[in-house]
Amino acid sequence: MPSAVGAGIVFIAASDIYFAVLHSSGQEKEFVKEIGGGEGTLGILAVCALTTVVAPVCEELLFRGFIFRCLSNWRGPWPAAVLTGILFGLVHGLSAPAVDLAPLALLGFLLCVIYYRSGSLYLCIAAHLINNALALSGDEGWGVGRAAALLAASAALVWLLLAAVRLASERWMPATG
Repeated sequence: MPSAVGAGIVFIAASDIYFAVLHSSGQEKEFVKEIGGGEGTLGILAVCALTTVVAPVCEELLFRGFIFRCLSNWRGPWPAAVLTGILFGLVHGLSAPAVDLAPLALLGFLLCVIYYRSGSLYLCIAAHLINNALALSGDEGWGVGRAAALLAASAALVWLLLAAVRLASERWMPATG
């Protein structure tokens, strides 16, 4: 857990400095509308779920659970974290402005560090969820109340999803003992 807090502090500080040097806010003002959330409440909720539930779970399974682990076995954890971070940033070039790619690569690297030090994809998913919820809330100009509601709802949905997967896996693959 301390590595996750430290990674969060490093990411926030480095991003703030990066965007200040570039004279950019790093905010995407029309993100929800651009990805189909401009069609009322249901569209906004779908974008929120995609951004703060689906993306953190799927991206962490792919980038930290698979790519980072494979590269770690090949070249060790630090080169793997750098390569995975760069790949994480580049992949987001399909949906994020170019100015955001360096901070996203840093985030990808730091999530690898969290995974390497904690051994937990759950912690990476949580950190990724928090980042995405705060970024989405900031981009949309939502206040603290909406941001907190998004964080709480997203965390609850991820917890339910992971609990359901665990329950299903225990049913189909009982523990041997």
